[in-house]
Amino acid sequence: MQAPKPILIHVERTVPVSPEEAFDAWLNPDIARRFFFATDTGEMVTAEIDPQVGGKFLMVDRRNGEDAAHGGVYDVIDRPRQIAFTFSVPPDSPEKTRVILDFLAQNGGCLVSLTHELHPNWASQEENVRNGWKTMLEKLSTTLQEPGR
Repeated sequence: MQAPKPILIHVERTVPVSPEEAFDAWLNPDIARRFFFATDTGEMVTAEIDPQVGGKFLMVDRRNGEDAAHGGVYDVIDRPRQIAFTFSVPPDSPEKTRVILDFLAQNGGCLVSLTHELHPNWASQEENVRNGWKTMLEKLSTTLQEPGR
């Protein structure tokens, strides 16, 4: 039996920094904790990133007293062009999906292009997932514009 095809979610945003700076933000826990699965009403209680192929990340946002844990394993780290990782919620879930981030120089900034190969079992959450990634890219842009980051 053939595996079901993933649902492809694609979002992108131009950020006002170089591809190197945008790329590095995703792998720096001090910066990533401000946008990577962080919510406005939550508190990021864990931001662990091992930025190497085979390295893991764990982001835990405490929301209304409950922890929302997101994790994955990096399978591509090609600075400053691409980061790709498996992704699951919770981190030990057998339903792994894949996220690919591409960074392209554009008009003095960087186009961050994100593709999430969403597991078909998550089809009912497609719009929530798309909106979540859009929000993260918006927060990335805001974070990268903060003085002294």
